[in-house]
Amino acid sequence: MSVMLLAAAAFFAIFAGRASADMMGVDVSKWQGTIDWDQVRSHAAFALVKAGGDEDGTYTDGQFACNRDEVRRLGIPHGFYYYAGGGDPVKEAEHFASIVGKLEPGEVVALDLEIDHPDPVGYSLQFLVRAEQLFGVKPLLYTNMNRVWSHDWRAVVNNGNPLWGAIYDENLYKLPEPGFWPEVTIKQFTSKGVIPGITSNTVDLNYFSRNAADFEAMGAPVPPPVIVTVVEEEQLPPVESIVVPEEIEYEINLEATDAGVVVQADEADILDS
Repeated sequence: MSVMLLAAAAFFAIFAGRASADMMGVDVSKWQGTIDWDQVRSHAAFALVKAGGDEDGTYTDGQFACNRDEVRRLGIPHGFYYYAGGGDPVKEAEHFASIVGKLEPGEVVALDLEIDHPDPVGYSLQFLVRAEQLFGVKPLLYTNMNRVWSHDWRAVVNNGNPLWGAIYDENLYKLPEPGFWPEVTIKQFTSKGVIPGITSNTVDLNYFSRNAADFEAMGAPVPPPVIVTVVEEEQLPPVESIVVPEEIEYEINLEATDAGVVVQADEADILDS
């Protein structure tokens, strides 16, 4: 077993007693095959699921729907990511949104930038801005830390997009120097993780230094509760008479029924002017 896998195993042991703080999660795609999420949930506190991409023609990931449905069913904190193709960033963001549809509360979205692009900052910013317009949340940007350190990312940082940075330094808890960002929000620390429930391939493992509520706060907001005030019939004030316009007086008889109040009106004499 590699040093990295031993470190991951040690993390599982520590994580069991620190579930309210540090979180370890996975990011998955069709390359992990059919996942037994009931097993995974005991070893991963969050999941980032590939929705699709544009690096080899526009596509939807073959396991997206299954993985999405399972993390939703089990209530695992989660989000969705899109593999950058490097073409028109606006169209790619729109394709991303068309795959995912309306986000449920707490669901996070991210751009996965792994390609070498002549203008990675400008490309990413356009994608992230359009995705935010469509999803209503600030997407994260995933990329490797060498790319973070070699470009001026202030335009993306100033737009408020958190960083999901990849660095395989065999140090689970140490967050790397974040470049222009205030911090590395999520750290991908290995691509060779092995956990129960994922058997077709190894899996990327990620570290988040906060808790589930903080993770979901990066996602779609919870809609405000609908408050309904019910007034019981007996709480209504008694009504004895109603004065109607044009000085016409009616005698009002109220008859209570199970369905409510029935009003019976008999025309009275027209009042003298």
